Amino acid sequence: MNDVIYNYIIQTILGAASGYITNDYAINMLFKEYTPFKIGGVIKKTRNEFIDNLSSLVENDIINKDKLNTILSNDEFITKFESITEDFFKNCLYEVTDQSLISDISGIDSSIKSTGEFVENLLDEHMIEITELLANNIKIDTFLTEVQLN
Repeated sequence: MNDVIYNYIIQTILGAASGYITNDYAINMLFKEYTPFKIGGVIKKTRNEFIDNLSSLVENDIINKDKLNTILSNDEFITKFESITEDFFKNCLYEVTDQSLISDISGIDSSIKSTGEFVENLLDEHMIEITELLANNIKIDTFLTEVQLN
């Protein structure tokens, strides 16, 4: 019985060591160059191409605007999201707050007032940049249909 246990322990240790050494060398060969022969460093040598390919992969194959829009407008996703949100508010938030009201929090009035003043000052300070950004980037046909435009 002990021989079987020792055999499993030894196999585990040897497998872990083998995996560690293999992964260590594989990662090093991808990112580091070994001198004097300049062996390895595939990612280092082709960094810009690697970044472009990875960006393209993420944008085209993993997630893009159309895929995200499809996922977010899916009826099954909307139903599950609403269910999770309702569960959070009913079972988590209300239980923790014990049905308390926001107005019962000490100092909430001054916090709301300070937040309002902060946002107002921020908007006043950056209104020109915000207006220019909106004017340059928002296209009316994004919000209105062809019929509404006509």
